Amino acid sequence: MQEFGRAAKSEGSGLIEKKCLSLKGNLASVHSIEEYEFIQKLITQQSHGNPMTWIGGTDCQKNNIWFWSDGRPFFFTFWCAGEPNNAGGNQGCLRMNYGEHHCWDDFQCSHKLPSVCARNL
Repeated sequence: MQEFGRAAKSEGSGLIEKKCLSLKGNLASVHSIEEYEFIQKLITQQSHGNPMTWIGGTDCQKNNIWFWSDGRPFFFTFWCAGEPNNAGGNQGCLRMNYGEHHCWDDFQCSHKLPSVCARNL
């Protein structure tokens, strides 16, 4: 079981992961549609909207081989149509709430977005 919390400050994915680690967690990993909807509800409650938000998926070590920063298996996905596409050759992090379907998109890790941290209970 995981406990989720939304980081208040928008930062690049790497800086946010360090913040999550300092809280004894990681950027959130998602393993079912129910978890994804729960995280979306958390974001909506805290932001009163649906901003694009970092979660812990990355393919920075090997292009198109995705894993979660907490080391858990990457089986469930909710990619938008045509994603991940690694546009420009440097999109190694996962943002959620992208586009009209609020699905996943690979994006440049340095871009500043809010985030969701999680830790195992």
